[in-house]
Amino acid sequence: MKLNKITCLAAAAIMSVSAVSASAATLPYTANNNEAFTLCESLYYDGLYYEAREALGKVDPNGAYYDANKVAAWRGKINYAIARWEIKSLLKNVQKLHDAGLYYEAQAVINTLNARGDLTQDDFYSILWWEDVVADKIAALENKKKIVVCTEASAINRVKASGYALASNYEWFSPVKVANGYHVYVKTQLPGGGSKDVAAFRVYTDGTVERVF
Repeated sequence: MKLNKITCLAAAAIMSVSAVSASAATLPYTANNNEAFTLCESLYYDGLYYEAREALGKVDPNGAYYDANKVAAWRGKINYAIARWEIKSLLKNVQKLHDAGLYYEAQAVINTLNARGDLTQDDFYSILWWEDVVADKIAALENKKKIVVCTEASAINRVKASGYALASNYEWFSPVKVANGYHVYVKTQLPGGGSKDVAAFRVYTDGTVERVF
């Protein structure tokens, strides 16, 4: 039964991707950049974000009426809309798997969510909540200690959810696995080369976050 449910979910995902590809392949012909922009806008406001992205790809940088700023603006709007749709869908999948008793599969989807680089603060709270709920179920099944944080991405997102944000594009998170959790260092690039630690956090497997410096 478990295998059947997983197979159905996988098949649904494949069908969804196929449907997107098919619709993108049959977009109306556009004679010029104005028509491509109009089609992109129409598809976007119809909620057809993948198709809108495909339409935007029809804009010819060497053609008349090309506007690089307009392309960049639409690309940003479309990518954001797609990200929000994907994240919402993945969270729904977590709930469905949880409700079906497929806790390890739910945890795998949570790990996929944690690995994304386009999460908002609200996303962190939703993911962390489900992470905790699913960890409870798995601990009960295995009769073992509850492990909430089990990946580097999860540890980093716990730090982000605590309110810490990188100061610039020259900073990055560097997690290190340690006993009972992770050390998450914040490193910054030095002008002469190399890097230094500007902050450090201890993230425990139960989800607790402590700032070291």
